[in-house]
Amino acid sequence: MSDGWRKKVKSTAGSWPFLTVLVDLPFKAQRVLIAFTGVCKPFVEAIDAVGNKNTVIVDLSADYRFTPDWTYGLPELITRGTIARATRIANPGCYATAAQIGIAPLLPHLGGQPTVFGVSGYSGAGTKPSPKNNVENLTNNIIPYSLTDHIHEREISAQLGTEVAFIPHVASWFQGIHHTINIPLSSPLTSRDIRNLYQERFAGEPLVRITGEPPSVKDISGTHGVEVGGFGVHSSGNRVVSHPPSYPWGASQRSSCVTPRIINADARGTR
Repeated sequence: MSDGWRKKVKSTAGSWPFLTVLVDLPFKAQRVLIAFTGVCKPFVEAIDAVGNKNTVIVDLSADYRFTPDWTYGLPELITRGTIARATRIANPGCYATAAQIGIAPLLPHLGGQPTVFGVSGYSGAGTKPSPKNNVENLTNNIIPYSLTDHIHEREISAQLGTEVAFIPHVASWFQGIHHTINIPLSSPLTSRDIRNLYQERFAGEPLVRITGEPPSVKDISGTHGVEVGGFGVHSSGNRVVSHPPSYPWGASQRSSCVTPRIINADARGTR
């Protein structure tokens, strides 16, 4: 790597010493993990400048999740062979992972826009002190934020190929994400029909568990995987609510719970 590139990338590393160490390593490694949304690009450019096209870069930030020549690394929904052959892999977001798994099996049956009510523990609310990760402020409290245009709303919609509304909140527990997902259906389905769709879609997936009851964050926090359950169906048969609690699928590991709910196709948008 040229001295110019080293200086440029080191200046970007700023207060993250391990990134400076990464820059000083010979780029012979086959896998490189790069994090921090908004500062990843110079590191990728520096690695590309070395010219080793076989180096596999897994970006843990959101910088390349919308770049066409990067592969989105969600193996439960993206063909594993595609990911295995890729050299530029964008790691999925935590909220986005749980939401996609909670919605994907019902894509052929959508009767309207799904709405995701997401609640995260404060470990996902950033490292900089703020009201969103202040334990005293969160006690007996829940805080909404980024109620429109959250980056995960864009990510979920882009990957599923349909518009999804996402409403994030942070709560007083430490680890875990819980989604309640309202999914309008184009025609009536029973709770058993829906559960079968999820079981068939994720059969053989070791990190996805389909349950009859709504999953609980308390039961899944600190574990690997996602639980999807509940499948509460509206009396019309045309609206389902599902639940996924999730810990931290996205940057390092993933565990989630999803509970879908079903709504009347004729009443969608009014309930």
